[in-house]
Amino acid sequence: MKRIHQVLVALLTVVLLASCSNKVGGGGTETPTTTNPVKAVTILDHMAGGDFDAHNAGIVDGTWLPTELWYYSDNAADAIITDQELMAVIWARLCVLEIDVANIDRHLAVSDGSSFYSFTWDDGSNTTFGFTINDYFNVKGGLAPIVDSSDLHRLANELYHYEPTEATSESFLESLTVAGTRFHDLTAIPSDGKNYSWDCDGDGSDDTILITSIDLGDEAPSYIEIEAYINGEPQVAHIDRAYQISEVRAYEGTDGTRGLAIVYYEGDYYSHDDLAACTLHWDGQDLIVEDID
Repeated sequence: MKRIHQVLVALLTVVLLASCSNKVGGGGTETPTTTNPVKAVTILDHMAGGDFDAHNAGIVDGTWLPTELWYYSDNAADAIITDQELMAVIWARLCVLEIDVANIDRHLAVSDGSSFYSFTWDDGSNTTFGFTINDYFNVKGGLAPIVDSSDLHRLANELYHYEPTEATSESFLESLTVAGTRFHDLTAIPSDGKNYSWDCDGDGSDDTILITSIDLGDEAPSYIEIEAYINGEPQVAHIDRAYQISEVRAYEGTDGTRGLAIVYYEGDYYSHDDLAACTLHWDGQDLIVEDID
């Protein structure tokens, strides 16, 4: 977090210097033609209020960082970023951009060239920055010219070449430990291609575990429903943001706890190629799903 704070302090200094000088240009992209005297405000000031202030405060002090950034640019880039340090830096770079609110263009229509940066937090809240041809900021009722869009163009170029440094599937499984045992050393659970058989309640007889993928549509994350008949009654649990089960193995802890370790692909409507893991066990009354960090 120290590095994030240093970067944000440096960027805040840039904001203060820019607001004091109120100078147009600065060697970047040429400012769009204006008809009124330029009135420059930072995007930080323009978007102030409500959730935005809470999101910004959490990023600045490092106590509440976004969990995901979706960056999209027409015909150029479509990337999901989960690196929280990088997201904090991108947020700060967007917030210091100055827009000319005295010359909002309410007639310009561009059929291609839009881009947006959509930040999401762990409570589901979201803040999105929208731009047009990287020279205008999308505001209510029109497009506000960006006073100096050179850094926005640089950022777009950086994200065009962005490749996440994520652990491979094999390294994820190699490092996965459940109840003190490596995942690969646990007992593999057979399936018929979709459903699994395992003695959920420990009565000596295998139970059929039914797996159903629930697609919510409308860009909402999907989930997997798990159903098993235990003592003649249907018991149901859910794995949120899960799209497909990769592998299931049984574990038993030294304290007698037992259950299933489930590796699955997680994500959202746009990207769901990351491996994640959870456990499933019967506590005598309910099927319980718990994430493995």
